[in-house]
Amino acid sequence: MALSPFVFRKLILWLVAIFLLQGHQAHAEEIYAGAAINGVNTPFSFDIDEQGTNIILGIRGNPEKGLEKIGSPSLYIFVAINDSDDTSFVAGGLSWHIDIAKKLYFRPGIGIALQGRTAQRFRLSDGRRTDLGSAILFEPELILGYEISDKISAELTWQHISHATLFSRQNPGIDIMGARIAFKI
Repeated sequence: MALSPFVFRKLILWLVAIFLLQGHQAHAEEIYAGAAINGVNTPFSFDIDEQGTNIILGIRGNPEKGLEKIGSPSLYIFVAINDSDDTSFVAGGLSWHIDIAKKLYFRPGIGIALQGRTAQRFRLSDGRRTDLGSAILFEPELILGYEISDKISAELTWQHISHATLFSRQNPGIDIMGARIAFKI
C-alpha cells in the first residue's frame, strides 16, 4: 500500500519535529538546504525513470560523545521533497567530518531512508520494474564541503537509496547528486 503524498509529508514533519525536540546530548550544530537531481545514472544504479529536483532540508548534530571508538560521528536527518511527484524521502543516520585541507572537508555518512513511493511502476521498453522494492532503504552518502566562513559551508553531495536486495529481489536504487549550503548554529 502506497502512502498518500499528504500522509507522507505529515510523517516527514513529525520525524523532523522529533529530532528537533529530542532531549539527549545531540544538539543541532548545523542546518542545511539545497537541491539535488533525482535519478542520476551512475555505476551504482540502473536507468530508473525518476525525474525532477529534490529540495533538501536537514539538520546535523554535534559529534556524538560516547562514539569516539568509531570516530565521533554526528547524527543527521533530512527531508528530500521531489518537485515532479517522484520519489520523496526522509533519511537519518551518522556522518563523519574529515578535514582534507584548511577549509576543505569530506563527510561520508550512512543512514536509513523512508520513501513515500512504494507503488510498482514499469518501464514500457522492457517491462522491468522500476520501483524501489521497499519503503525502507539504506542511504549512504558522500559530501565534499568547503568552509566559506566560520558559519557557512558549501557542499557537493552524492546520495544513494536502495535496499541491497534484502527486502525483495528487485533493487534498482536511485542516485541523487546535488549542492547545498550548511549554516552553523
